[in-house]
Parts: sequence; structure tokens; C-alpha cells
Amino acid sequence: MDAESTYQAIDVFSSLVLAIFTVVLAIATWRYYEQSKLQASETASQTEEMGKTRKLRYEPKMKAGITLMGPNFHLGFVNIGGGIAHDVKATYWVEGVKEYKQKWGTQVHYPEDNYKMGIPVDESPVGVTGGYSEIQSKLDGGDDTFVVEWNYKNAAGEEFSETQRFSISDKIKERTEGTEFYTNKERETRF
Repeated sequence: MDAESTYQAIDVFSSLVLAIFTVVLAIATWRYYEQSKLQASETASQTEEMGKTRKLRYEPKMKAGITLMGPNFHLGFVNIGGGIAHDVKATYWVEGVKEYKQKWGTQVHYPEDNYKMGIPVDESPVGVTGGYSEIQSKLDGGDDTFVVEWNYKNAAGEEFSETQRFSISDKIKERTEGTEFYTNKERETRF
């Protein structure tokens, strides 16, 4: 074998090695591209989830319920969210006695603040507080569905409007059994 044929054999061999290396490099580059695309998708998903979680942590969430203070039941408004509610306005009534619609509002309602007032079951502008039988006698066996229409804003000025309904009798029964005003599950799933 002469020198020229040796150079040709080396040239063919090096070309073959270079072709194989190029194919392997192309495959590795494609795998890297696919992995990068997958990682970017997962990062975007995690970022979106973190944004939702952060929003929940700082969003207000208004809730009405029945509170027990001593022997008397009251209507209570509480912010179960993590953020301050601004320009809070509530119109509330008992469905069977709709003519006694009441309005309530406050400029700022901090998390966990609880405002108590009478239950609007008669013409009293402050509503009625008292024991279960006293409140039931005012309802005259009619519908005891309490309705509250909420309007409020978060710190960024985003507006929230929602309607909440519940049975006064059911809430009073829950409170006499020691059930909390709201549960941790309600706090976790408020949006």
C-alpha cells in the first residue's frame, strides 16, 4: 500500500467519522431543543400557578354568616381573604321579608375583621338580635333565606360583585353545634 492510498483511506475514514459525529451532534441538539421546550413549558405553568397563589394570598373575600355572641345571634360580615377590601357595599335582606332591605358599607375592611349587626327580619333599622326562638318568631315560619349582594374592590382597584345566600335556621343550628363561622376549606377555595 503506497502513501497515496493510505491518505485516501485515512480521508475516507475521517469523512465517515465526521459524518457519524455530525449525526450524533444533530440528534443531541434535537434532544436538547425538546428538553428546553418542555422545561420552558413547565416553567411557564409554574409561574402561572405562583401568580394565582400570590393573588389568592392578597385578595379580599367577603362572607356573611350568623355569629353567636353570648346568648344572642347576630348577622356577621367578615373578610376571609388575605387582602384588604376597599369600598365595601352590601345590600342584604331575608327573602320572605324583602321589604326590609338593609344597606351597609365601609371604606376599608381588613382580613378577619368581623362586623356584627341585627338580622333584618322586621322594620327595625338595626335588625333583630336574640335567641333562636325570637328570630324564628319574626320570620313567621316563612322563607328564611338570607341574601347579601356584595360589591368591593381589592388594593389594585379590581372590582368584585357577588351574591351569597344561606338559610338563617341552618346557620343558627350550625353555630349552636359549635361549627366555625367559616371553614379552612372555604378559605382555601374562595376563588
